[in-house]
Amino acid sequence: LYRLLNIDAVKAVDYLEISNKIIISYYIYRDKSFLNYLLVTNRRREILLNDLIAETEGIGIDTFTVKSDTLLYVKNQTQFVGYKL
Repeated sequence: LYRLLNIDAVKAVDYLEISNKIIISYYIYRDKSFLNYLLVTNRRREILLNDLIAETEGIGIDTFTVKSDTLLYVKNQTQFVGYKL
């Protein structure tokens, strides 16, 4: 994450490689809260998605899942998002 985005993730990182994609859910700490981002890249390190999915006081687990080549996640506790891989 540091080489690609010039950031240091804190507390927790979820990681999955599937097909030719790399999916990383990571947290950064800013202004007294944790920002949870979901990053999707290809093997050439091209950023396909870098979405802020939550701003919280703590961290979560299992922030995404993949079903039938679709990345599924909840954004801001109100939106169910599907991203075709």
